[in-house]
Amino acid sequence: MYVRKLTLNNFRNHSNTTLILGNGINILFGNNAQGKTSILEAIYLSATARSHRTHNRQEMIKWDQSELSVNLDLTKKYFSTTIDFSISSKTKNQTILIDKLTSSTSNLYGLLNVVFFSQEDLNLIKKDPETRRRFMDIQLCQMDKVYYNSLANYHSLLKQRNSYLKQNQKNSLNSLEMGYLDVMDNTLSDNAVIIIQKRKNFFEMLNSKILHIHQNISNSNETLELVYKPNVLAENFKCAMKEKKESDIKLGQTNIGPQRDDFDILINGKLAKNFASQGQQRTAIISMKLAQVQMIIDQLGDPPVLLLDDVLAELDINRQNCLFSYTKNIQTLITCTGIDTEIFKNEKNLRVFAITESNIVCKDYTSMIY
Repeated sequence: MYVRKLTLNNFRNHSNTTLILGNGINILFGNNAQGKTSILEAIYLSATARSHRTHNRQEMIKWDQSELSVNLDLTKKYFSTTIDFSISSKTKNQTILIDKLTSSTSNLYGLLNVVFFSQEDLNLIKKDPETRRRFMDIQLCQMDKVYYNSLANYHSLLKQRNSYLKQNQKNSLNSLEMGYLDVMDNTLSDNAVIIIQKRKNFFEMLNSKILHIHQNISNSNETLELVYKPNVLAENFKCAMKEKKESDIKLGQTNIGPQRDDFDILINGKLAKNFASQGQQRTAIISMKLAQVQMIIDQLGDPPVLLLDDVLAELDINRQNCLFSYTKNIQTLITCTGIDTEIFKNEKNLRVFAITESNIVCKDYTSMIY
């Protein structure tokens, strides 16, 4: 799978930008704040209906405009399609078109599969469980429609349950409509069990890829493991819901479930957030992303689009070469402020775009080498 053509209108600092991308490595280079990362963000938005940088969609609209649009031509293994994504500041709505027909976020997920490395991904190690749950969910939603539907159903029911509990917080257990709560809890539990089991399987598959990849990138000096920490085991969930029902009513919220899951990132058996250097953390995240790529290929038979934002900055030449050994036959977009021509001198399927204040010029890479 690869993005053949991308057009941005009023997206960040791009008034009207069109790129014809190659199906191999595409280098976007230029000084900072020129619009390189915004191109990757637009592709990510077209795949997931969200930004990797902000929860406020309005921030992506060019400051003096009222609407943005992203138009993307996608070539997959057996067919081609178009994705049109727009956001209006007036209506505060988003519109998704797939092959020019109005569609939904549920249909968008899995159509364009992406794996994105950005500076914000270091927060997977440094920040809160919510950040790590988002990582799990985005990856699984791209690969598994059952997971997407179960997750959407679970959060919808969780919101209803919490609202009901809050309204009845001062009531006793006996005074509630237990039939209503029981029906809700059964459906909630069914979806929770699916989510927990699929997350467990996800980490088992990811760890089967990640150890070998990380040892290659770290020159066999380190091991990397992700340890899934479900708030409640799938087989115990329904019993745990019954046991916690009374305390949930008193507190006015649901206190167990996948919304409290987390995972640990271990380097050489130690928590990365406590012991790992900045370079080790970056390398660990890159290994996680490359393992995701391999999982998608194995699961779907079609490689994702790999988005790498400023990934080369803190990697030595050996780690850079190792990284690009995993990008063969995968469309890869890389942003950088400069190019070490030695890394790509043998790369035949390569396009280079120089970006200055959102103006893009496709460069002849051979002339840059010689």
